[in-house]
Amino acid sequence: MKDWEGIEGEGGRLLTSETYSRRDMEVEARNNRLFTKIFTLTQILGVTTLLLIIIWLSLFRNGFAWTSNPKLEFNWHPLFMVLGLVFLYANDYFLLVIGALVYRAFRGEMKKKLKIIHASFHFFALIFAVIGLQAVFDSHNLNVDGNGNPSPTPNLYSLHSWMGLTVVILLRVPVIRKFWLYKIKIGVRYVEHFCKWLVGLLTFLFPGMRPAIRTFYMPVHQYFGISIFVGAVATALMGLNEKAFFAIKDYSLKSPEGILVNMIGFCLIVFAGLVVYLTANSSFKRRATEDEVLLTDTVLE
Repeated sequence: MKDWEGIEGEGGRLLTSETYSRRDMEVEARNNRLFTKIFTLTQILGVTTLLLIIIWLSLFRNGFAWTSNPKLEFNWHPLFMVLGLVFLYANDYFLLVIGALVYRAFRGEMKKKLKIIHASFHFFALIFAVIGLQAVFDSHNLNVDGNGNPSPTPNLYSLHSWMGLTVVILLRVPVIRKFWLYKIKIGVRYVEHFCKWLVGLLTFLFPGMRPAIRTFYMPVHQYFGISIFVGAVATALMGLNEKAFFAIKDYSLKSPEGILVNMIGFCLIVFAGLVVYLTANSSFKRRATEDEVLLTDTVLE
């Protein structure tokens, strides 16, 4: 009997034929089927939410533009923030468990490959968040009045804007000495962001790192995952409500646009609830494989 056979990890027994009894395998198969169904529903709901946002902004808010039309440039903001900070981030590492859905959806794959996917989701979530912030700041700063004269809109006065900026800062920039409120520029200020991203990548991408280091960093990694995702969903809901009150004149009359905005918010709430259930349910936790144990000479989960 090999050293790694019969060892139990935090997430359960290893995936070996000698470790699992028939009953264990039946329970695992049932959990996998349930997970697959809920995971598929979650993805469908996430894509549906994005499509509803595109329909709303295209039909009721006159579509998209860039700096040539600041009012339409704003429309990129809700789309990219939900795409990056909610949908992509949810598929990155939502909440308590490493890898969240991206690890659990491909349970039989090598963990190292999945961690590359994990890092990719996180990277693109940040990119879309930065573009979304650029869009809203531009739409405020480049705003003009009816005569074409500059008429900037104040920035960062609402609770929605405070929370949104906080979520983005927590996402990637742990220490900011100086932050431009009116322009988000990728440059020297993101060296600190890159260092934090690199630490997380190295810690989880290379399982050969000392277990003590990985164990120490794990709670921090998970805590910020929980905070950022919940904060992003809450901020999105506040932004939708704020936009509905300011921009939809007949919102209280249950207008089509108002109902559509409410549907988007409802979809976000259900999506977040399913994400929490999938990532918090210990029966769905991805179990270590023989290859992973042989690779690291230790139990990874």
